[in-house]
Amino acid sequence: MTPGRLLVAFAALAALGHGLAACSGEPAGPKPDPHTGSPTSTAGGSSAPRTSAGVATASGSASAAPAAPALPEAGAWQGTYQAEKDTVFVPEKVPYHGGWAKDDGTQAVGPGQVELTVAPDGQVTGSASGALGDQVIRGVVDGGALRLGVTAKDPRDPAAMSGILTGSLKGDKLVGTLQVASSDASLVRQAPVALERR
Repeated sequence: MTPGRLLVAFAALAALGHGLAACSGEPAGPKPDPHTGSPTSTAGGSSAPRTSAGVATASGSASAAPAAPALPEAGAWQGTYQAEKDTVFVPEKVPYHGGWAKDDGTQAVGPGQVELTVAPDGQVTGSASGALGDQVIRGVVDGGALRLGVTAKDPRDPAAMSGILTGSLKGDKLVGTLQVASSDASLVRQAPVALERR
């Protein structure tokens, strides 16, 4: 066979081989490396890196939005109060039944305990117990001011006292005033409060 015919025969065999590969059902393109499972480059091409699940990896990760800084008041607090009789001012010519005049200041006075938890977003929960009875405390820290509602744990108790607790952070303490009254408003009490971090 002459060199020219031999070259034509090799070309025909090569074309036949490509045709058979196309009919075999195997996908064209890079084939996976049997050792790593990652595709290998063919015919001088390249392929993108893939994860073990076959998904292309991202070049970077999205950063989470920065969290708002916690309030300086955030945390757990506990302290005491010393309840005493409060003064009620009644304007002249305003009629009233004189309930406060009968208060001799011997009831609902003395020491008590207060516990508060201030969440990073300013929500406040807590409780109080002692001379003023058992109370539930709820409220917020708003603009550095402590604004809390104080309600009797058992509103049916004749000695139940309810009111407000206001204050603010002073140095390393929460300092404020507890102001409450009995359900019939015949007893009105106030108590300075100083709380430290637990």
